[in-house]
Amino acid sequence: MSGRERIELRANACVESDRRPGSQAPTPRRYARPLTIACLIVGVIACACATEEASGSSSGELTEVSSFGSNPGGLRMWLYAPARPASPAAVVVALHGCTQSAADIERTGWSTIADQAGFYVIYPQQTSSNNGASCFRWFEPAHVRRGSGEVASIASMVSHVKSRFAIDDARVFAAGFSAGGGMAPALLAAYPDVFAAGAAHSGLPVGCATGVSNAFDCQNGNVDRSGSDWAARARANGPSGWAGPWPRLSVWQGTSDFTVRPRNAEELVEQFTSLNGIDAMPDESATVAALVRTRHLDGASVRVESWTLPGAGHAVAIDPPSCGATGAFAVDVDVCAAREQARFFGLLEGTPSSDGGVPSVDASVGVDAGRDAGAGRDAGVDAGRDAGVDAGRDAGVDAGLVDSGTDSVRDAASADAGSDANAPSTCVEHTSSNYAHERAGRGTRCGSFRSYVCANGSGESMGLWNTFATTTLREEPSGYFAIGPCGSR
Repeated sequence: MSGRERIELRANACVESDRRPGSQAPTPRRYARPLTIACLIVGVIACACATEEASGSSSGELTEVSSFGSNPGGLRMWLYAPARPASPAAVVVALHGCTQSAADIERTGWSTIADQAGFYVIYPQQTSSNNGASCFRWFEPAHVRRGSGEVASIASMVSHVKSRFAIDDARVFAAGFSAGGGMAPALLAAYPDVFAAGAAHSGLPVGCATGVSNAFDCQNGNVDRSGSDWAARARANGPSGWAGPWPRLSVWQGTSDFTVRPRNAEELVEQFTSLNGIDAMPDESATVAALVRTRHLDGASVRVESWTLPGAGHAVAIDPPSCGATGAFAVDVDVCAAREQARFFGLLEGTPSSDGGVPSVDASVGVDAGRDAGAGRDAGVDAGRDAGVDAGRDAGVDAGLVDSGTDSVRDAASADAGSDANAPSTCVEHTSSNYAHERAGRGTRCGSFRSYVCANGSGESMGLWNTFATTTLREEPSGYFAIGPCGSR
């Protein structure tokens, strides 16, 4: 039995005795917390439950570290220690998306690769008291500025690991998905003296937002700035007068991501090529499986690279069973983002690997969870947990970032695909209750506790999932649904 399986069995056999009012209920993959715990009685008089070492880390196990130094951002810290760490070893900080936890981002492959290459993985975890949907606050200046908020907490986690293990100071990295993909570049900008490189999967440029209100514009790809402007915003969050090299960056983006629009990947490339003093035009281009990878060089050094996932939505690229596990916000594209990011960091040798073949990617949703999770504008998707988190109206955030509301315009690139102005219309109207639309496959449950319905295709919110709310949908082309009658585009 693996160390992680032992932890999960222990977590399932024990309950916390000091649960505070308002604290989050444990999820199926949440591991035992380092607190006093009481035993469940299951067919025997009693059972004994062990307590995790508060500041330790067992090799091959994901362990919470309850005390790691200064924590102005109020984050939790989980640590994965490989069974055979290199000496000195590298460190990767892996950041989850909204409605997720450390365990969710771990499932994308980082701990598996850590065992292979002998590096440590820090998994920061957001709390619901900080943000209702457990989003890292990439959109609040106080949490992305050096020495302040959440980036300072994460820097403390790195310092803690350095103080306890033999760590190579030159090999510390940060990678994140969605809200974590907004926080990872922020860490590189705030602490270029700590992080050598990073990766942003469905992420955003540093300094795009100054609060929740204009984070909507960032998320929807409505912010277009010059590379020099982006670079200045990143420098403003870092050490004053920093003259050293700026970290390298790997950017990953699905072309059908309606939660974080692809424009953000372009802006991130512009920001970090400008920071590194190189051209925003790529020097190399290659196809790996069905993904397109471009690279920006400074001499022989790859300073910025960009991976494009054709047809993929808001999800992390995985390649099971060798790297990553299927679940919410994960899509099998025969290329594992964590593995290729580790290769970009210099933690793995060789060229990009894949199992070959052209992946089958659902362009409408971008999750592989055994069900449609809805890629809608309020994207209140269930990140693999039964407890519904309001990722839309109430919490003000979506499954990856910040909810843009229900009035977003559908992606122009996906509208009128293959249409001919002189051809007869093939539009079909459907007017039914939202319940009937969902049962007929024209909509997907989404939002708070999955109590709303989002149109399949456009992702627009149709309102509450019941038999009373009635919506007219137009279907054009076949299988793509949008709110309104035919001809109302």
